[in-house]
Amino acid sequence: MKFDFKRFYFSFFILAIVIIGALISWNTYRNAKENAISSLIARTDTIARLIDEQDVSSLSFSEADLANPTYQTLKKHLTEARAANPDIRFIYIFAINQGRVRFVVDSEDESSKDYSPPGQPYPEAQQEVFEVFNTGESLVQDVYSDSYGTWVTGEAAIKDVAGKTKYVLGIDTEASEFVAKPYIEAAFPSMLSLILLFLALSVYIVRRKELEVIRTKTQFVSVASHELRAPLTGIRWSAENMLKQGGLAPDSVMMVNAIHDSSLHLLSVINDLLSISIADHDFIDKKAFSVLNVKTLVEKSITELTPTAASCRVTIAYETSQDELLVKGNEERLRNLFSNLISNAIKYSHENDTVQISIGPHSSFKGKTIRVAVRDNGIGIPKNDIKKVTQGFYRSQNAKIHTINGTGLGLYICFKIAQIHGGRIDIESLEGRGTMTILSLPFYEK
Repeated sequence: MKFDFKRFYFSFFILAIVIIGALISWNTYRNAKENAISSLIARTDTIARLIDEQDVSSLSFSEADLANPTYQTLKKHLTEARAANPDIRFIYIFAINQGRVRFVVDSEDESSKDYSPPGQPYPEAQQEVFEVFNTGESLVQDVYSDSYGTWVTGEAAIKDVAGKTKYVLGIDTEASEFVAKPYIEAAFPSMLSLILLFLALSVYIVRRKELEVIRTKTQFVSVASHELRAPLTGIRWSAENMLKQGGLAPDSVMMVNAIHDSSLHLLSVINDLLSISIADHDFIDKKAFSVLNVKTLVEKSITELTPTAASCRVTIAYETSQDELLVKGNEERLRNLFSNLISNAIKYSHENDTVQISIGPHSSFKGKTIRVAVRDNGIGIPKNDIKKVTQGFYRSQNAKIHTINGTGLGLYICFKIAQIHGGRIDIESLEGRGTMTILSLPFYEK
């Protein structure tokens, strides 16, 4: 079974999107969570540093503190801090008194059902609260629930002048909002990855269907071409035999000649259609490209077309360099390319003209190339038609005026074959003065 490289590379590309998307999403989530924790710790530390430990120590940790100006001042500071941080629900100060964790100051209004008066025990205190009392290190207490709700809490120590932790300041933020934020930030790269995955799969499916249509069309053209060639060859053969046998009336000779010429024209069109179907859809196996000598290919094309040139009273002049000029490509298609370029030059030349062909190496900022220039002194191409003649099924007006037969596919096929081989074709022409077609192909170095 033939290994499908395209499918392998596509599968690898899809897997890469999934893995890279997952890694970016995870990294974004992790960074967002770390940033949220760092921010909560920083705010908790900032508020804790604003609290004077001696002010807190002056309180009695009972409801009697409600009339104490120091208590009111501390409560005001906590209330203002909460107002400055809209995502914070509660800010409070804990103390350990009589072996129990108790509220010292609470930012909540005294009329609120969630208000905790000074001295009120907090039996739901988590282990992290005791950890801060013991170590003096700030921390974030992960999601937990108590009678007030579900929270993520930042906790920081309030120390005395000796550096001993006397109290703990806590700030509560809604757990749902705190937990959701990193996921929301990670959602963007995840969505982007999903969109890229969807687009890649869509392109793949569309391309597969398109290739199936192209294969079907190419197969149809191939079968149709084969089936049409046989009867057309029979018509041409019959017409040639009728003309050889003679004895036909002048009118009949004219009609048989027309049949013969039309059959040749149709055969030419069929061959062009088959070539354009292959070239247009890149049905050339580039993995099967071989190293070819351009001079050899061009010389073979010249040999084949010399009789045609002689019948048109056109001379072919050939000039080449001594360098070995190698390319990597498909021999049949390149032969077709060179033959088309030379045949066009012969076809559009005047009697007793010379078609000049030159081959040689050329260097530019894009690298080393092989240039094949085919020049004629024929009818030329009008300036406005130069781009159009490469588009397929278009024939220059002056070619029609000179009644030169053609399908308008030759140059289009040449352009496609050159493109498949990584090359290009440039056309320089003056109407009535001739045309020079310059083919550039990548130079192959051993």
